[in-house]
Amino acid sequence: MQAVIQVNNHIPAVHNLLVATGALCETLNNNNGAALWTSYTHQMNIYFLENYSTGVSLLRQSLDSRTASPISIAVSCVLLVFIDHLRDRPEYATQHLDIAMKLVDRRHAFGTVQADFLNHYLRPTVQRLLFSFAGCANVFLGSGTSTWPDASIGLPHRFDHLAEASASLCAIADYIFSTFPAGPDRIGKAPSLEVTSAGSRCLREWLSVFLSSFESHQLSSDCYFRRDSLALLIRQRTLNVLIGTYFDVNEMSFDSHLSDFRNVVSMCRDFMQADESILLSSQSAPTRFQFDTAIIPPLTFTGMRCRDPFIRRQALQLLKKQDRRESHWGSDTSAKVVERLILLEEAGLGIVSTACDVPSSSRIRVLRCSFEPGSVGVSQV
Repeated sequence: MQAVIQVNNHIPAVHNLLVATGALCETLNNNNGAALWTSYTHQMNIYFLENYSTGVSLLRQSLDSRTASPISIAVSCVLLVFIDHLRDRPEYATQHLDIAMKLVDRRHAFGTVQADFLNHYLRPTVQRLLFSFAGCANVFLGSGTSTWPDASIGLPHRFDHLAEASASLCAIADYIFSTFPAGPDRIGKAPSLEVTSAGSRCLREWLSVFLSSFESHQLSSDCYFRRDSLALLIRQRTLNVLIGTYFDVNEMSFDSHLSDFRNVVSMCRDFMQADESILLSSQSAPTRFQFDTAIIPPLTFTGMRCRDPFIRRQALQLLKKQDRRESHWGSDTSAKVVERLILLEEAGLGIVSTACDVPSSSRIRVLRCSFEPGSVGVSQV
């Protein structure tokens, strides 16, 4: 959406298509599948059609006169993808997405300012759409079969910016989990091995592109760059564990991911050090709140699912070390949940020196948490 708003006031076709997209969303939200077509939804539908027709007409005129810039065409195509998707016209959405992808690959056609806009906003947006549509259109779970498109679909040969790498990783996560059945029905599904293998391959390819895109001195010299890079690498490792254990009802399956858990804890520690360096050098007052999640969910997940006593306690100590809040995740509350869970799982086991010392019967899969002033209650469901 940032990509669209950036050019909204400068390109009339984009402005009309943006208004049309909003009007169509409003029409669908208010109608909500109801048989009754109210006067309001009728007016919104007319408003959508007017702006849609105007936007397409303006775009066609600029194409005929050859005055349309690559940016205007690409952004218009992105909006048309959304419109076609909402109108349940997947074949048109795919065509517009294909045009947008070809345009963003033509980097030489963009000026310096436009190239910056392309790399920061437009390319990640198109890339994420590509993954999403690939997941929705080409992946089927059911009757014991699973058809995956090429696992490398949508991944560039290199990332020019961390924003592009982040959007690509989010797209991979959306793409993978959109193919997974939700809830208890996922347990024991026949295609789990094929699906998880393809998902893991996507993540490995992303990691390979990421590491080849950014020089090692970049990761070590710039604290901001290092911190944000670590956040992406932590997310990639956590996703790898989630995918590998998603279909397994046995909690013992997490023991095969001890190296991933160990790396998550190590990178979270490095993230905190980089963040501390930024706070010390900053002229503004330190803040421990951010809208995006970074280390609290991965550390909480590690403390809950990794049964190696040393790794999970390292995760717990890091949660206790800083009073952080990321979105609705609080480090203090998460630490209390993890600490209580460790006590419940290791109760009566004597000395726990390895993950294998925590038997399957002692491992808690589903929790019920109760929060009272000054205390957190955790019990097994």
